[in-house]
Amino acid sequence: MKHDSHRDEARGSVMIFAVLLMTAGVFVLAAVLQVAATQGLTGEEEWAAVQRRVTLGNSRSMAREYMLKRIFRGSVPANSGATSASFTNALGGFSIQPAGGQQQSYWTALSTTNTDVVLNINPFNLMERGGFYREVFVGQLQQGGTDPVAWSYALRTRSPVAAGYSFVQHRPADNDLASLATPPYIDMNGTNQQFFGYYGLPRMPLSSVTNVMTRQTGDVNGYQGFLDAPEGASVYGLFTSATNRLFQDTPPRLEVVLDLSAPDPNELFSVLRYDVPSTGTYVEDGVTKSAPVTRVVLEGTQDLRKPLHVVVPESNTSVDVLTLSGDNSRRVYFYRAKAVNDAVPFDVASVNATSWRLGLTMSQCNIQFDIGSLEVTGGLRTDSSIDFQAGSANFVPETDPGGLDFIADRMMWLEDYRAQQ
Repeated sequence: MKHDSHRDEARGSVMIFAVLLMTAGVFVLAAVLQVAATQGLTGEEEWAAVQRRVTLGNSRSMAREYMLKRIFRGSVPANSGATSASFTNALGGFSIQPAGGQQQSYWTALSTTNTDVVLNINPFNLMERGGFYREVFVGQLQQGGTDPVAWSYALRTRSPVAAGYSFVQHRPADNDLASLATPPYIDMNGTNQQFFGYYGLPRMPLSSVTNVMTRQTGDVNGYQGFLDAPEGASVYGLFTSATNRLFQDTPPRLEVVLDLSAPDPNELFSVLRYDVPSTGTYVEDGVTKSAPVTRVVLEGTQDLRKPLHVVVPESNTSVDVLTLSGDNSRRVYFYRAKAVNDAVPFDVASVNATSWRLGLTMSQCNIQFDIGSLEVTGGLRTDSSIDFQAGSANFVPETDPGGLDFIADRMMWLEDYRAQQ
């Protein structure tokens, strides 16, 4: 029989090809199994990373909610018998160390002129174009299965007038600020509660800011009424350059005159304060007599003396007029609060004045301006009606508040960020 060598060669080639194909298949299968195993590990790691992010987000939200509920009520207490407040559930958890390890009331806390407590400016916050105050709480946020993440919760406060807002309207006031004011201003009345005038920047959510609610009778916790916010400086000198002057004989009435240009022995302090008394004394025919103080006169100055805080206490029910005499470039903030809005307007008038540097707060106190075309650098913060009796007064933003930041009543809000390692 004749042997077919060509057929044997073909069979051998097929067998070699089959062996090569099987070998290649083994490698392909191994690669597929390797890819599957790698994808399984990667998927588990990605899923674990997602779980950590979700847990951290939950922990951050829970801690922020806790802080928002506490700070506006006056304090951030520690747990009983512990040094920190803590909470844990299946979704996340946190612990927060009260500042200094103690409870504090942030509504009664006064501002400090210690510049060491000033944080860097947050460019996304429309209240922070200058100096401001803070308290920072150290938090530890759970992220699931790993070490907790250090997080800082910063309690921030600042005067909106010092921040450059010429008008700040709180409820229940319903003035038409669009016709009264030029942006920037803040209107918290109605549905369009917002900061007007900075349209190119993110709007600060009012849900994170206190002082947007109507002031309530008997409210003592500071959550509802804007004037329960921190007010005044912790250290100040008493302004002494004030005199009483009789302006009405029957019945006798006094006005207290503050000479803003007069040197004051307490100017060694960073800021000064004057509380307007309900009554004062005067001399008539050599006899010292007393009478109610019903007016305040501020005699302006071009000297850049220390900022002055003029306060009419709520218990003082007789003062109903503020007179601005001459021009003034000194930083002055005038604060007037009433226990109940009696609808009697507080009159702000001017005499021989063309420009004034002045911040005003009126709580439950309607205000009317008789100041003509006077230009006021500063602004008004109120929850009551505003009435311009004559002229076209021009309010312009305060761009260099200086010590005004330390004496003007302030808003409060909360910011949080990952702690620096």
